Amino acid sequence: MSSEGSKKTEKKIWPFLQRFVSYSKPFHRTFALIVVLNLVLTALAMIGPAILGSIADYAADCIDQGSAVDPSNVILAAVALLAVYVSVMVLERKRILAEWNTEERLGNMLRKEQSRKVSRIPVGSLDKMRKGDVISRFVNDIDTIRLRSVESITRTAESVIMLTGCVIMMSLMDWRLMLAALCPVLIGFVAMRIVVKVSHKYYRAQSRNLGRMNTIVEETYRGLNVISLYNGLEGSKAKFMDVNKDLYRVSFRSRMMGEMMPSISGLVNNLGYVTVCIVASLLILDGSASFGTLVAFLAYVKICNRPMMNLSNSLGGLQEVAAASERIFEFLDTQEMEDETEKGAIDKPIEGRVAFRNVCFSYEPGTEVIHDLDLDVAPGMRVAIVGPTGAGKTTISNLLLRYYDPDSGSITLDGVELTDLKREEVRKQFGVVLQDVWLFRGTLRQNLVFGSEDVPDEKILAACKAVGLDHFVSSHKEGLDTLISNPDSLSSGQRQQISIARAIVKDAPMLIMDEATSSVDTRTEKVIQNAMDRLMEGRTSFIIAHRLSTIKNADHIIVIRKGEIIERGTHEELLSKGGFYRSLYDSQFQFCD
Repeated sequence: MSSEGSKKTEKKIWPFLQRFVSYSKPFHRTFALIVVLNLVLTALAMIGPAILGSIADYAADCIDQGSAVDPSNVILAAVALLAVYVSVMVLERKRILAEWNTEERLGNMLRKEQSRKVSRIPVGSLDKMRKGDVISRFVNDIDTIRLRSVESITRTAESVIMLTGCVIMMSLMDWRLMLAALCPVLIGFVAMRIVVKVSHKYYRAQSRNLGRMNTIVEETYRGLNVISLYNGLEGSKAKFMDVNKDLYRVSFRSRMMGEMMPSISGLVNNLGYVTVCIVASLLILDGSASFGTLVAFLAYVKICNRPMMNLSNSLGGLQEVAAASERIFEFLDTQEMEDETEKGAIDKPIEGRVAFRNVCFSYEPGTEVIHDLDLDVAPGMRVAIVGPTGAGKTTISNLLLRYYDPDSGSITLDGVELTDLKREEVRKQFGVVLQDVWLFRGTLRQNLVFGSEDVPDEKILAACKAVGLDHFVSSHKEGLDTLISNPDSLSSGQRQQISIARAIVKDAPMLIMDEATSSVDTRTEKVIQNAMDRLMEGRTSFIIAHRLSTIKNADHIIVIRKGEIIERGTHEELLSKGGFYRSLYDSQFQFCD
């Protein structure tokens, strides 16, 4: 790898690690506690070899002088050594518990922050994200940080502290042996630095491929029936295998590079033993070192092995944390919706007067889908919006609900611009039935009262009866408490009936019906239509429909084509004009008597 590439890789690692450390500020006290524990553990670890060295020197002196060994001295030293090791065990346990507690709290904080972020990201930005990739950021990347970040950071600090302690103690005992012991360590550091620079790109690719794989699995699972119908299983399998193959490649290489560091650490440790033994033997023969010094240094070399092993593992962990942090912060840095805390709320019952004034809108800059729209809707009016696919009908409902705001022009509700009101306040005023029905795993009651509070059973059952769902309720012994474990197990018609009943239960002052009866049979459509007619009485309603039979009773019909209103009027008026609406109507009823 070129030096330029190495510098680029290093630049990508450290900024994210620095930002992660800054982001985890609430846990800095715990980190400090762990560092203090590491300092105490290091000090205790340094005492052990010194005691062992003193015992060895005492025994060697007794042998040289031909005197008897005093057991009390040996026992005293052994008791001191035992006390040191027991203290190390107790403090080590406390440090591990502190690390685990911090890891779980950090993971909990990240999940909360990402959850809050989702509610603050504009719908347009969310639409551009792959669902599986977002799930991967919530699950895989947060788990990587939760499981590796605290351990890697504290192990790195512990390793540096312990290596520093070893260097100080060895230098106090014999600086020549210290240099002999450190030469292999320096070689190991250089080798691990090279491995870190080379392997980071594989850790990043591994995180991104996990996101891609989650996207493929999620899309395949949701669309399995359609994929099977069009014999697309082989294509989906091939797509999955391509990503899986790439994931295998980068995962294998990242693990291979990661496993090189413990091997390097083991080699450095063995080289340290050999070097210290050779140099110490020469110094002992020369009379400038004692046998106890050799024993102590061998113990210090062994102690150095642990921080070297930890450092090698933690450096690999820090790379995974950097790669996961990059993806999480990329999500958290997504531009948010404007702060609406200072915007007004609706503090009185609304009349339902809506006005569009010169409204223009585009999903992508330079490609307008709504052009200079003007529309006045009186309170209680039923407005039907018709037109060919892609004309901009659903876009109008998205603008009403403030999923998007106009590029220019204004939309007012009772004379107040929607952009001057909080999004939540605007959406409270609408009961919405969409073509794509969303249900969740839970009871029928929970799905029906979603977004509403303290709804009596009588009101829920009345809504079910109004849309023809009462038979479904009565056919299950649990009734409203029937568990919908898999929403896809319901027919599309049943899902849409639940969606319409939900809108009835909400009892909002305004309605948006986007192809509300597109998935039900003709008989059920008539039942629902009668219920909707009663529901729409006195309510400003927007009805988006392709089936023109459902909008004959609308007070006003606008015909949209290419983002512009080309015709408007009642059903009879539009038919008599013989324009585009007439052609749409005739195309649907040309074979009817």
